[in-house]
Amino acid sequence: MQSNWTHHCSPRHLFTSPISAASTKAKSKRRAIHTGRASNTNIITMSKYFPKFKETLPNVDGKVFVITGTTSGTGFVAAQTVAEKGGEVVMLNRKSQRVTDAHAKLVVAVPAGKFVNVECDLQDFASVKKAAEEVKSKYKKIHCLSNNAGIMMTPDKATTDGCDTQMQTNHLSHFILTKELMPLLEAEAAESGDARIVHHSSMARDGTKKWS
Repeated sequence: MQSNWTHHCSPRHLFTSPISAASTKAKSKRRAIHTGRASNTNIITMSKYFPKFKETLPNVDGKVFVITGTTSGTGFVAAQTVAEKGGEVVMLNRKSQRVTDAHAKLVVAVPAGKFVNVECDLQDFASVKKAAEEVKSKYKKIHCLSNNAGIMMTPDKATTDGCDTQMQTNHLSHFILTKELMPLLEAEAAESGDARIVHHSSMARDGTKKWS
C-alpha cells in the first residue's frame, strides 16, 4: 500500500496521486491504494485559479467516486468536478433538504453527470454500515473513497453510540466506512493498478502546539 500524508486535502488527490502509476508498477506488483492529504497551499477550490487547475485533471470516465458530505464546500466542488471529468459520484449524506437542493444544483451544473445519493448519517454507526452495504450492493469496485464530511465547534454531547459528535463524525465513522469499502477499493486496484482513499482534515491542526 502506497501512502502520502501532508496536511489538508484538495481535489487533486481524487484524480492523481503523488506517486505515479508508472513508478508504482516499477517498484512493485502490489495493488496500489493511495491515501493522502494535500497541503494547505492546495486549497484552491474557491479561488480564481481553480478553473485553470481543473483543466490539468485527467478524465476519469467510468470510475466510481464515493464522497461524504457533498451538500456544500469542498465536497460539493469535488462532486461537480468528478462528474465534469466523467466519473460517477456516489454522495453519502444524512437525509435533509440540503441534500435535495445540492443534488438539483449538481444536475443543473453537469446535466450529463452521474450522481447517486446514499443516505448516511455519520453520527449513527448503524447508518454508516447500512450505507456501506448499499454501496457494495451497487458496485463491485470503486476508484476513490473521499472522507470529506466534517463538523467543528459543536455542543459537547454524545451520539446515540456514546461517542463525541465531532469525533464520530470526523473520524470514527469514516474509519468504519473505509474498512467496509476496502474490498471495493482493492478490487479496483487489482484491476487497474490504482485506487485511493482521501482523508480531509482541518487547517485548525496547524494551530496546535508542536511538541519537540
